Amino acid sequence: MTDSKGFYALSVAAGDQSVVIDDERIGTITLNSRAYPGDFYIHNAGCVARYGTVLDKNTQRPVVGATVSSVYAQTAVATDYNGWFRLSLGCSGDACVGFNTTFLYVTHPNYLDGSFVAGRGVCFVERVDYQLQHR
Repeated sequence: MTDSKGFYALSVAAGDQSVVIDDERIGTITLNSRAYPGDFYIHNAGCVARYGTVLDKNTQRPVVGATVSSVYAQTAVATDYNGWFRLSLGCSGDACVGFNTTFLYVTHPNYLDGSFVAGRGVCFVERVDYQLQHR
């Protein structure tokens, strides 16, 4: 069902869910909150990026001002007031960057540092959501 702005409202069971839109795999998301922000980037051929949210592991509230980085990113990015980030790894036309196991790093002064596997190489634009443990 769409609202007046063309956004879709969707009810989905809690837990890990694979998201596919227009036959394009968007990523696997973990639904554990009734207020999950479900924005997705689609049709990103030739670009490589990771985007999503950073949440407090215990409260499921957004972690504002967390830094997300990768060895393949030109610059690190900070999460906004919703815990939302988008880390671009380039739009060279190649489907992937790197070829070994690649990590994304998430840091915040009030949380334990997070190191998350982005893939064996990082391919395509994919949604990822991370949780940090408060210190």
